[in-house]
Amino acid sequence: MGPTTARGSILLALAPGLLGLLGPGGDSVAQEPVIARNEIPAEIAEWAVGFLNDPVTVRLSGAAEVPSKQVIVGNVAVIGGDLTVGGEIDGDVLVVHGNLRFREGGRIGGEVTVLGGEALGSSLSSIGGGLVVYDGRLRYMIEDGEVSLDHDRQNHRAERPDPQLGRASFTIDGAPKYNRVEGLPLSFGPVIETAGPNSLHLEALGIWRTETDLADELGYELRLQQFVGGRGDFSVGASAFSQVNPIESWRLTDPENSLTTLLFHRDYRDYYERTGWLGFLTARVPGTPLRLRVEYLDEEHRYAPVRGPWSLSENGERWRPQPLVGEGRFQSVEGTLTLDTWNAARAPSGGWWLQARLRHGVGGELDISQSTARMNANDLNTGFLDLRRYARVGRASELSLRALVGGSLSKAALPPQFQHSLGGEGSLPGRRFFAGDCGARSRPVDVIVRDGAMERSVPAFTNYGCDRIALFQAEYRGHFGVRWETGDEDRDRDGIEDDRGSGSERWAWKARRGVSPRWVAFFDAGRGWAYGVTGEPDLSRPGTQTLMDLGFGLLLGEGLGIYVAFPLNDDRVRRGESSQRRVPDYISYS
Repeated sequence: MGPTTARGSILLALAPGLLGLLGPGGDSVAQEPVIARNEIPAEIAEWAVGFLNDPVTVRLSGAAEVPSKQVIVGNVAVIGGDLTVGGEIDGDVLVVHGNLRFREGGRIGGEVTVLGGEALGSSLSSIGGGLVVYDGRLRYMIEDGEVSLDHDRQNHRAERPDPQLGRASFTIDGAPKYNRVEGLPLSFGPVIETAGPNSLHLEALGIWRTETDLADELGYELRLQQFVGGRGDFSVGASAFSQVNPIESWRLTDPENSLTTLLFHRDYRDYYERTGWLGFLTARVPGTPLRLRVEYLDEEHRYAPVRGPWSLSENGERWRPQPLVGEGRFQSVEGTLTLDTWNAARAPSGGWWLQARLRHGVGGELDISQSTARMNANDLNTGFLDLRRYARVGRASELSLRALVGGSLSKAALPPQFQHSLGGEGSLPGRRFFAGDCGARSRPVDVIVRDGAMERSVPAFTNYGCDRIALFQAEYRGHFGVRWETGDEDRDRDGIEDDRGSGSERWAWKARRGVSPRWVAFFDAGRGWAYGVTGEPDLSRPGTQTLMDLGFGLLLGEGLGIYVAFPLNDDRVRRGESSQRRVPDYISYS
């Protein structure tokens, strides 16, 4: 971003940076009063949005600086970066998701509010008005230059109840997780949350799957979590579970996959059964968007047979076969680090999101592909890194970047439930589904599986995907400069409410809702690798070449768009000439 002139006379030097988002880095302001709270009150969030949208406010994105001997007359707001003050601001100041930094001689004459950051390096005389600091984050959205709150995330309290009020209830949860193994899993049971800053959270949920009898194969999830430290930044807990989990869930959301399963007979996920217990520790680094979770897991994995849930179309077709999984009981340790500076949950236009996950096996064995081969769980070392960056490019344009790598850390073959695949929605939309599965679906086999008390022969795949993948995605969203508006509100031209029954003709039509069509261009590139038990490339499971696609789309509103994507190269395997285009997304087997 280039230099910006404020009211024609003051130069603000802008520079990219994220230091204010990652934590404190200097001496705190000595000015009193300073208010520091974990969450932003609703009235402060609403005020901040009004301040940002006020036409008299100088609003800046990214890091900004008021140089020495410069003076700004008026209010200033900075989003997503530090504000460094070496000169003088004669007005109120708001800093969102960044730090306020003072240099020698820097001064602010009005009120100062910092949301999601700190005020650093000031003396008592640096601020003329009051100073209020909240280390919670403001969840907002920007559309056509206007800022609005993302209420879904602004009201979320990081998995803990109101510190002044507990809760006890009986819940029945039919969350959208419709799939070809369970049908619709319904969770039911009591949920208890105690009051106070160190709250206790207890859940005892049963899981009934609509594709099983009520008394047969009930799942469950028992969860106990105790917050410590007085602010919800730390917790310890344990969980016991018997669930059906997807092998991969990062490509599509639960509602998206549920709808395609119900409407089009297309379940884009594969599943396995998971039973056991875990203990965990969570921590949030105060004043930063960093969260850490460490788990010890003792669990048993089993193959999950496909059942016959109803779908609106092609209901008579058989569902796509499941892959086999490594079966057995094993123990592992897993650590997850999450950084979240998104400004909104549904449609972020700024910020970073990173999740890094590592798992190390510490005991137990897994049967591989129902053969005599067994894998020592001590050899299980996997990782997954998902990094996303959202940035505004102009008033109504956005650039999104994503880099993802996952799989084996030791170039060793993995059990199918720890493998990954590429292709289709969520990864490479210009490719067929599972185009980058390292040949896992090139040759189905018939196997004997146990379904309750019965054994039956079913088609299955011996693998799910690749032992390691890498994916890069880039997306640019532009604006047509057109807005379609609907709705009305009766007001006279002076802004005074009009009485419809009075017969007055002094009224004005005012838009209340609108749709701004936008265009999208995107590029994706991904690759997969497969390994044998010795760590060398597996000739029976060839990896993929780098698969690329290019696409365009039209966004008609939030959650509604039309997309088209094209492959930029073929998807033949790296070795030999055999194509992986053999098995469609779903297929009928005799």
